[in-house]
Amino acid sequence: MARPAGFEPATYRLEGGCSNPLSYGRLQYTIPRSASTAPAAAVMTRAMTDHVTITKIGQTIWGASWQAPMAAALKQTPRTIEDWSSGRFPVPLEMWKELREVARQQYLKLADLDAEIVRAFDDAYQRAMAGKR
Repeated sequence: MARPAGFEPATYRLEGGCSNPLSYGRLQYTIPRSASTAPAAAVMTRAMTDHVTITKIGQTIWGASWQAPMAAALKQTPRTIEDWSSGRFPVPLEMWKELREVARQQYLKLADLDAEIVRAFDDAYQRAMAGKR
């Protein structure tokens, strides 16, 4: 059902009185531009986002001294990782794919450890219960 621009049907007010644009059939849609056609400010914004994301990933996987292990895992120089993490350069597309694979491998290692931790807990629990008898 088409509605004139700026017209919003009457709705009951729910917590805060916000209306949902999906409820009256109008959506705002923007088409993302590629890095090659984006203005320099957009590329810089993306690079600034990259440095936050790559730092978060590095610290989560390798801890406080994450840059050297990430460089080794991605077969990059420590200087390159430093450039990405400082926001001097955006992380190249292919490196996100590599980093995702490294993160996936770490996830699988942790998943394997989970089963061992559960077994160790069960053993400790059994010992604790046997000692109370």
